[in-house]
Amino acid sequence: MDDPEAGGVPSIERWQSGSIADFLAFWLATPVLAREHQAVFDHYYRSYKRHFGPYLRHWYARQTVELTALIRAGRHPSILEVGCGCGTESLWAALNGARVTAIDISRDLLAVAQQRQAWMEQCTGRTLDCRFLDRSILETDDLAPFDIVYMEQAFHHLEPRAEVVRRTARLVSPGGRLIIAEANGWNPLMQIKLFALRGVKTVITREGRSWGHERVTVPAALIRQFGEHGLERESLDYYRALPNARVADTLLWLDRRLPAALRPLFTHFNLVLRKSES
Repeated sequence: MDDPEAGGVPSIERWQSGSIADFLAFWLATPVLAREHQAVFDHYYRSYKRHFGPYLRHWYARQTVELTALIRAGRHPSILEVGCGCGTESLWAALNGARVTAIDISRDLLAVAQQRQAWMEQCTGRTLDCRFLDRSILETDDLAPFDIVYMEQAFHHLEPRAEVVRRTARLVSPGGRLIIAEANGWNPLMQIKLFALRGVKTVITREGRSWGHERVTVPAALIRQFGEHGLERESLDYYRALPNARVADTLLWLDRRLPAALRPLFTHFNLVLRKSES
């Protein structure tokens, strides 16, 4: 690894007081990982590496508003992140006191997440309560339920869907929350873009595993599917109208002024479901 001080590492307090967008911005601007891991990280965040301006930073932080509130309101909640990728959300949650388990099926991405954790612990002198596991949601029978299960842009990749819903619901403790941050299937421009990308084939098989090929969904379907397993809607918010483009940095006001009736057509949504106590 490079010298931890070379990148001007923020203090723990600054990382904790800032938003997750600030946390990611540091990593985008500070190449401190070993070369092979840095290359994987840069490819994973290639769109953000091109431009991570005020508009995108605002809405990226929006994805974790409910997660942030629950972490800061609770006493070291247990969290499972499904489809953790390079580990940004998991590491930030652990830095803020959560007890985190994070799963993904990409060993390359998990290796990046683990090196980021090691680098942070070296810099801060603090051990983070965070573990990264190479497994899918279908391989979690040995895990106890969590206070929070978090999926950020992951649900549309998970198959078979009915079994994923059942397994996920089991992993939420009574009174716990499931937070799903997703692309919105109601947005017509997104559907056109995805159709051009993958056609009508929304489920593929890779390395013996079924994989959702950008199979985006809508909140009503999630509410119905998880409702059959004891999770009820607590909150739903649609957000973001524009793509990641520099011109959008001057148009954040537009999102806020669009009529409420158009919000279900926004590009993303956050759905929070709460499991009954009984």
